[in-house]
Amino acid sequence: MSSIICKLSYRKLFSIFSFLILSEILLSQTGNFVVEGHRGARGLFAENTIEGFKQTLKLGVHVLEMDVVISKDMKVVVSHDQWFKKNICENVTGSKKKYYLYSMNYNEIRTFDCGSKHNKKFPQQKNFAAPKPLLSELLDSLEQFAKRENLPLPFYNIEIKSTKKGDGKIHPKVEVYTKLVYDEISNHHVVTRTNIQSFDVRPLEIMKQLNSNLSIALLSLNVSGAKKSLKKLSFKPNTYSPLYLFTHKQTVSYCHENGVKIIPWTVNSPKKMLKMKSRGCNGIITDYPNIALKL
Repeated sequence: MSSIICKLSYRKLFSIFSFLILSEILLSQTGNFVVEGHRGARGLFAENTIEGFKQTLKLGVHVLEMDVVISKDMKVVVSHDQWFKKNICENVTGSKKKYYLYSMNYNEIRTFDCGSKHNKKFPQQKNFAAPKPLLSELLDSLEQFAKRENLPLPFYNIEIKSTKKGDGKIHPKVEVYTKLVYDEISNHHVVTRTNIQSFDVRPLEIMKQLNSNLSIALLSLNVSGAKKSLKKLSFKPNTYSPLYLFTHKQTVSYCHENGVKIIPWTVNSPKKMLKMKSRGCNGIITDYPNIALKL
């Protein structure tokens, strides 16, 4: 029994040590101000696509923000939305109810081209034919790409898109959803380079139970600030990520006083980027990481 306890203790210590070392590596790569590429770099490349993420890494971005949903056959798919959107994917007509990813097996999902259609909101965006990839496929591709190109191994900021209303309807129950995502990052040995974020506190609580050392971020649209938002969790997350409009000096101070990093979203203009930096934010999530890296 004592030998088993020792082994468990060593494993836990190793996990903590690995996380601390990788955190230091991240800071050394990005400086004290972390730049996260939103959905890759949506302002420059088709969002949430393997090619888009590869090109983002080549820009010198080391933290890739992405979203994941679940298919009918319980595959973890990289997609911001739970359905195919007309302005992003080809051959999408009629009601979105016809296009929920949770109602389709992945073999059907991958037949949709979600990279060729130009997004008018982002005039600089480069487009190319691409399906919504599996998270497993994306992780394999990016890990191999980084090694082949002699780039630092990336950090992943993965958002779980669950809601209470969506449970069992547009995604599986949150326990299943969360475990599927955790199994992917665990099987690909990227847990120490992954942050899990969500507006829904439930998957964050579950992730914390699955691995107490996993980095967690609470996303927020709460105008009342960090204090009220953070009280929703039973633990202190690593990061608080509010909409940049609600990122005031008091919010930044409160987070830092309580040992929580603050990384707002989605900050796209140089002026706003500099404002977030001057207020003491630990980083930003942006569609234009190429601009942020130069500031």
